[in-house]
Amino acid sequence: MHLRYAICGSRRSDVGLQKGLEILKNGGLAIDAVEETIKIIEDNPNDPTVGFNGFPNLLGEIELDVSIMDGRSMVQIG
Repeated sequence: MHLRYAICGSRRSDVGLQKGLEILKNGGLAIDAVEETIKIIEDNPNDPTVGFNGFPNLLGEIELDVSIMDGRSMVQIG
């Protein structure tokens, strides 16, 4: 079997993976697939570990918990 595209995520990422796969299937860039997948995961109110409903730090503030880097340009996004 020859894979043309794939995407994976950690615990509870399944809510966003379908969108990422759709982007890849339609010829989109991997960086766009990752970004859109993460947006959905971060906005999931049923996940208390990240984003919208994430745990605060010691100061009681919600912090950035994701970062993406384009390996071709080495530009960090987010």
